Amino acid sequence: MSAMERDLLLVATGLILVFRIYFLRRWRWHFPMSHGQGFFLGNEVPPGFYGGHGIRWVNRYHFVLLSESLIEWIALAAIIGLRRWDLLPAWAGGIAVLSVTAHHGFVAWARRALGGSRRTMSALAVSLETRRFSDYATWPMEILIDVILALSWLLILTRGNAAIRWLDPVTPTYVILGLLAGKALVARSRVRLPAERTEEHHRWSEGSRSHWVRIWDIFRLLVATQLAAYALQFWPPAKSAPWLRWFFVGIVFAIWLFLAGILVRDTRRLSAMGRDLRPPDSWTGPFQARWSSRGTLVWMIAFTAGLFLLLGFYYI
Repeated sequence: MSAMERDLLLVATGLILVFRIYFLRRWRWHFPMSHGQGFFLGNEVPPGFYGGHGIRWVNRYHFVLLSESLIEWIALAAIIGLRRWDLLPAWAGGIAVLSVTAHHGFVAWARRALGGSRRTMSALAVSLETRRFSDYATWPMEILIDVILALSWLLILTRGNAAIRWLDPVTPTYVILGLLAGKALVARSRVRLPAERTEEHHRWSEGSRSHWVRIWDIFRLLVATQLAAYALQFWPPAKSAPWLRWFFVGIVFAIWLFLAGILVRDTRRLSAMGRDLRPPDSWTGPFQARWSSRGTLVWMIAFTAGLFLLLGFYYI
């Protein structure tokens, strides 16, 4: 592993740690009550819940968060102790999967234990406005990512040598293209809305959709930048320009700061918008709209499985 790759991985890992600690304390710690005292993780609860046995549920939720963090720190300490810097990307992907799995697993358990009841709405609303990918695409960003991706592969294919580790360029390319497909699905998906306070639920839903599209775009640019840094080591003039190493470290640092700022800003805004609204999973209707989210769920499973197959093929 080159010094540039190692420094980029260490900078990215440090930023991930700092941000996760901040996000855990500032947002995830109080997430069960993000829609007010009448709900716990999407479950409608009676008055006084948080003054009674609900305290035990909050403590269980906090225990899951702390256990998840402990596993992540132990894994990172082992990687640093063994100086296996090549495992840092797998660690970053692993904590994302662990976080999502632990969260949704606890939500499913809480819903079942608390009765799993959801209010049945007598009527539902669905926005009939036409949604196109182009409505959510930031074309200068898309062009920049495509140019970086194309030039990086051109350099790898024309200047690469027999010692190249193909997982290093293949994995970020897979992430960039996979998130593009997910972005298209999210941009075009429709969601069911309750007939009560429909406009406010619609604004919150659209704000959440735009938030995730924006986050994925910035993250794709970050991954593309790391791919460019990897490809640049095969360009002969770059070997005599050590300043390029710190140049890319600075770019990665700047993009991570921008990503964190957008995430904090949007999370604060969406929390304020949704505090007095019913959580999406707290109600159901007289029929089920199968086309509302199944495509996104299938994409998430396929994308995650493909990523683990790539990592498993390389490390096993």
